[in-house]
Amino acid sequence: VDPATVSLAGAAGGSLKGVNTLTNAGANKIAVKIKVNNGQLNVSKPYMAIDPGQSATLNTRLAPGADQAATYAVAICYADAPADMTDPKVAWTSGAIKDSKTIKLTVELKPGEAASPAAAATPDAPPAEPTPVEGGGECG
Repeated sequence: VDPATVSLAGAAGGSLKGVNTLTNAGANKIAVKIKVNNGQLNVSKPYMAIDPGQSATLNTRLAPGADQAATYAVAICYADAPADMTDPKVAWTSGAIKDSKTIKLTVELKPGEAASPAAAATPDAPPAEPTPVEGGGECG
């Protein structure tokens, strides 16, 4: 995960955005599930598959007007994908994923700072799947 912290920046009072890169350095395809601890925090792809040696982009957005004094967290859950996996969301929700691991990221809010060019390019509209995968930490 690069960077290892989710830094959300943008105009004060507007949505705060950040971009992280998830890389699969292993030899097998992985299934990924992203969890957040607060419904004001959205991710672009709560479920994804990443082939060996490949990377995926995770866009994170804090809604305008969200409580900036709150503590926000992102958990990246991952495991070797089942050989027949075609949809990572179905794999996670059906119980096909076994022996998952979790990477917990802290979220830093930087209102008033310019968002990175990659983050600034993401639209303000909610992501395609706006309902966050909540739970705050564990993959279960």
